[in-house]
Amino acid sequence: MELLKSLLLDSLNGFSLKFLPLMILQLFVAALLGLIIEKIVNKKFGENILSNSALLAIVTCFIADIAKVSVAFSVLMGALLIGVIISMKVSSVMKSIGLFIVLAVALACGIGSVVQAILGTVFILMVIFFTPLKEE
Repeated sequence: MELLKSLLLDSLNGFSLKFLPLMILQLFVAALLGLIIEKIVNKKFGENILSNSALLAIVTCFIADIAKVSVAFSVLMGALLIGVIISMKVSSVMKSIGLFIVLAVALACGIGSVVQAILGTVFILMVIFFTPLKEE
């Protein structure tokens, strides 16, 4: 029994189980905000600018959440995230702006600033909704 306890504590890498509900809340809010951003941006432009934003947001939030407790993981995942973004071959300016917004909101949720992420998303969506944005 002591061996199992040691294995569990070692595999948590400093993450306390009492923070598990907060982590689940962060992941849920990131996915929800990513989905809302996707729906509003796509509706604003009348075409499919963003897709799979909820999945991208939840993975980015998860990476940020784990990176808080592990420096090595944060360096490796930062490099991986940059590589994935470069390989996406974004075709338009609006798509790259939309992806940046989704990633920024997800990172804000992942580091624990859920309330700030919600407020920031509201203001960002107000700007998107009320200003005349055009594809160049």
